[in-house]
Amino acid sequence: MAGHAFLRPLVRALLAALAAGGASVAHAALFSGLDPATGALNVGSGGPGSTNIKVEVGSGGRVTVIDNTGATAPRTYPGVGAINVTSGAGDDLVEFDINSSQSLALSVATGAGNAFVKLQWKVPPGAASTSSTLAMSSGGGNVNVELDFASETPTSSFAWSSNFGGGEKLIKGSVAFKPGTINARKNVDLANLGGGFHLISFEVDNEARDASLAFNSGFARDVTYKVISDNPTRSLNVDTQLRGARNNVEILSASAATTTKFSGGTANTQGAETNYVVVQSVLGTLSATLNHAALGASSSKLNAKFDGAASLALGGTVTGSIVGDAIKLETGMPTSSTLLVDTLDGDDSVDFIAGNRLAGGAGQPRFLLGAGNDVLNVIAAAGSTAIPSIDCGAGEDFAKATVGSAAGCEQFGR
Repeated sequence: MAGHAFLRPLVRALLAALAAGGASVAHAALFSGLDPATGALNVGSGGPGSTNIKVEVGSGGRVTVIDNTGATAPRTYPGVGAINVTSGAGDDLVEFDINSSQSLALSVATGAGNAFVKLQWKVPPGAASTSSTLAMSSGGGNVNVELDFASETPTSSFAWSSNFGGGEKLIKGSVAFKPGTINARKNVDLANLGGGFHLISFEVDNEARDASLAFNSGFARDVTYKVISDNPTRSLNVDTQLRGARNNVEILSASAATTTKFSGGTANTQGAETNYVVVQSVLGTLSATLNHAALGASSSKLNAKFDGAASLALGGTVTGSIVGDAIKLETGMPTSSTLLVDTLDGDDSVDFIAGNRLAGGAGQPRFLLGAGNDVLNVIAAAGSTAIPSIDCGAGEDFAKATVGSAAGCEQFGR
């Protein structure tokens, strides 16, 4: 997923020409100015031509707007706290180079053409609290976005909202909360990607004492999301919403208390696959909630693996499709679970493997297999006191469970 290799060759050629300031590309006239009512800096281009600009933000909100074509002289504005960039219907290259210890709101609307938007965004020490926001929209063209955000302020938040039009999207992003950050909050909402084929690769490097990280990839077809929080922290909260065909989530945490919530699934994609891996490197507590409304149209897979913590509390509801799914859940630490797995109809396979003790208590895991020929394995380590509820439903079913009891299974074994 490096660069924008997935875009069509014509789009790649246009972006290369824009980056070089090619004379063969018709460029739109560039204008910029401060809005006296809001204090925001508005940057735009008129006409149907292409936009090729760079916006530099320095200390104190000092902003310089550079026309990479050389047609317009650079202009500098002091004390800017918000920047709105709007381009026309051409193919655009928009770059931001930000190194400022103040709050900043960016809005980028790339119009109907193809666009490449690149953001280098650093928030160095200097303020007690900063808020960094990015709002992006586009028309019907293909869009490639590269984001590199890093903050060192004690209280730091980053929020990204989207309202893209049609066309393919390739998004590669990284967010880092550096040492010295005490409270960090990130909310990346890419639910409105528009129609098209979308790929997202996103990574978070967290060293904040307390962090809350939200991520919504909408219906992006292929998503990779990784959170690395490998220095000891007090709390880490990760909330993901994934509704595409291929999703891979990895969380590495050294937090004393890690809370995760995974939501997603889609009824419109055959052969969808979602993989979660959560590893906690310290003996803290881990809480995980799995909520999948539907795994996919048919023949879909859900794999989730949790390991390393002193204890795991696992809950939520996983609902399969009506054709046939494969669900595999693995835990490597003492686990208490109230998870409900309902595969609906179809020939399904479910594996629930507790490599350590599966605890009893008021809430217990439940497995509803519905109609179809199903295979269920519930394997818990010695010393487990859980009593899972198993209902195999109609069809020729095979269940093996080292704990609990089963109903409606043609074959049942220990």
